[in-house]
Amino acid sequence: MFGDDRGRYSYQLGLRVEYADINTLLRDTEEEDQQNYLDPFPSAHFTYKLTEVDNIQLSYSRRIRRPGFRQLNPFRSFADNRNIWTGNPELKPVYTDSYEIGYLRYWNKSSFNATTYYRNSKDVFQRIERIGDSGTIFIRPENFARNQSFGLELIGSLSPYKWWNMNTSLNFFRSITEGDAYGISYNTDYLSWTGRINNRLTLAKNFDMQVSGNYAAAADTPQGKRLPSWSVDLGLSKDILKNKGTLTLNVRDVFGTRKHSFETFGGNFYTKSEFQWSSTVVTLNFNYRINQSKKRQGEKRDQQSDEGNMEF
Repeated sequence: MFGDDRGRYSYQLGLRVEYADINTLLRDTEEEDQQNYLDPFPSAHFTYKLTEVDNIQLSYSRRIRRPGFRQLNPFRSFADNRNIWTGNPELKPVYTDSYEIGYLRYWNKSSFNATTYYRNSKDVFQRIERIGDSGTIFIRPENFARNQSFGLELIGSLSPYKWWNMNTSLNFFRSITEGDAYGISYNTDYLSWTGRINNRLTLAKNFDMQVSGNYAAAADTPQGKRLPSWSVDLGLSKDILKNKGTLTLNVRDVFGTRKHSFETFGGNFYTKSEFQWSSTVVTLNFNYRINQSKKRQGEKRDQQSDEGNMEF
């Protein structure tokens, strides 16, 4: 990484190089697959200060999304005799070139960030469903497409009172996918959006509460559509024992709605699938610090993962 700040403008340049070596062996058939690749990932970020509270930002980065273990695993798994999942050990990673232009504005108790972006991805992989002669549906991830995304992301933070901090984000985008798999063309072009809101409240001295919500609108897939989904998470944190101990209560997926539902259409079949990792989960934790004071977390929060873990 290399950067410099010249007052009105600043920049940061970076280069990351990664080497991957992947081997799979299915012992029953002695079928072996091997992949290895060396990849550079450059990045560049530029900021220009219009005023002390107004910034313009430009950035470029090259990113990678590698297939997960289950997607590479050649073993078969099935929910029933007519739905069989098989991993694909030949899956290649997805490479994305991302370009962004953003505007950032600060106020005393709030901030606003608007970013427009373009992302171009190659070797996109998704699950492809096929039906066999016996009526069995075979599901396997395949590299089959190129994807282009154009979007506008709005991020805002507000602290109307000392005891209340709120962060919210909205992402509006257009996604275009073009590709072929098993001799069939799969093309999609759709508009969709996602939203997130996070509230952190101090209910009393050393007693905090956090509530976050996520929503993803419906979106097209190469063989159908992904249905809308939403979820809410809750967290409570209380410092005890002269602030040396912290008791936390987390409720993940308060209403049991964190599900992914898909409708898939084929020339001679239709399926509707619903996936849910777990039902509502409640955890209670106690942490005691020895000769160490508690580090209060900053106001800027990272986005929650899809698992919905709270930051407490």
